[in-house]
Amino acid sequence: ASHVSNGRKDRKLWEDHLAYLHLLRPILERYLDSKIPLCILGDFNQTIPQGWQPDPVFQALLQTFAPPLSLRTAELTDPDGKLLIDHFAISPDLSFSAVGWLPKESAAGLRLSDHTGILAEILSGFAQ
Repeated sequence: ASHVSNGRKDRKLWEDHLAYLHLLRPILERYLDSKIPLCILGDFNQTIPQGWQPDPVFQALLQTFAPPLSLRTAELTDPDGKLLIDHFAISPDLSFSAVGWLPKESAAGLRLSDHTGILAEILSGFAQ
């Protein structure tokens, strides 16, 4: 909802999100062509499988991270059983293992984030 109901108020829902995904794939392809291992992570505000997001937005996410990339957090749920909206995508020469979670709140009750953090181990095929 960037610049939809706040900021410049000159965008439609998902407009900036779609523009970002469409521009990201060509950048990723340059790295894939050069055989550089890739790990892309971020808050994509989309669940996998598809949830509330419109189909064109979900399809854009899948196309951006299409093979040879692999969305390793697809269908992964947090400790509360909720599908993630923060994702890891990796190239085939990397392995991914979810090893733990970071809570939304500190032990003292201080809110750290509106998302549960994921701890992951990413290994290169060269390191195995």
